[in-house]
Amino acid sequence: MNENDQNKKSNRIQEGLNQRNNQLKDGLNNGLKYTNLIDQLVKTSDDYKLFDAINSLVKFHLNTNQIKFVDQYHSADYCALFMYRFIELHQEENFKLDLENKSQLVVKILGTNTNNEFFYDYDLENDNAYFKDIKYHLSIFSMNLKHKQIRFDGHNLMNLFIIKGYHQMTVSDIKNELDGMIQFSHNLESKLDFSVDLSILNPKNNIFYKFAKNDLPSYIIDKLFIGAAKNDYMLTSYHHTGAELSLGQDLQLKLFNSNDNIPTWGIVVNDKNQQISWFDVILHYDFLRQWYLDNIKVLEVSPDSKTLSSK
Repeated sequence: MNENDQNKKSNRIQEGLNQRNNQLKDGLNNGLKYTNLIDQLVKTSDDYKLFDAINSLVKFHLNTNQIKFVDQYHSADYCALFMYRFIELHQEENFKLDLENKSQLVVKILGTNTNNEFFYDYDLENDNAYFKDIKYHLSIFSMNLKHKQIRFDGHNLMNLFIIKGYHQMTVSDIKNELDGMIQFSHNLESKLDFSVDLSILNPKNNIFYKFAKNDLPSYIIDKLFIGAAKNDYMLTSYHHTGAELSLGQDLQLKLFNSNDNIPTWGIVVNDKNQQISWFDVILHYDFLRQWYLDNIKVLEVSPDSKTLSSK
């Protein structure tokens, strides 16, 4: 091998070593960037820095060609960490994060006698983080980081807390669990300008909860009349073919068709202090809960029924 060939070979070896060395440096720098983001997520008391950290971490690729990290969190775990830290900064610490679960971070709500546990399921393509219960995997709400939105799922709320869980949980426990989630969403709204759709949990007056079925058979109103009468409440006519039910001096339900041209039936809940939602009514009044469950295919709130909260 002549001197020229030997120099070329030496240069190739040097270039290969430099390339690998640079890849190692890139991997280490990437790891350092990651640890800085974790520090920011864990230590900052600034809402926007906390939000910036979670936005970066959910899409962060920690592994590189030269460096692989065996034990690392997933996108969904960062959402749980963000929720825990945000609650830690702004509300009573009634949420507990289970760090011992190796497959996923588990969120537990303190102060209740339920065994409910929750986790996040992250859809990277749509930037949606779904807050689900572990037992049934029902999504209670979705959190979209890109568009800064939280939307509660009325169907799953009813399914988990009324259909599946009502006889396993006290009314107080159900309220405590949901109140913590609602407070979390309101704090995101006030601190980070999130938009919040509480669905059937929204206590504002004059929200029209549109039913899944556009038309309402007359026998369903007849059943409500019978159930109300048995419990010493009077159902009266309202808005042509609709009905109004007074549940005391400060709480009224109005069941009616909101569109004279196309059947669009739904219900409105009004109370003096705007503290009672449609979910609250079903939770607290046995005869209304039974009426709802007996006719759920018609009375379930439509998923396209928007109930945005206001600050």
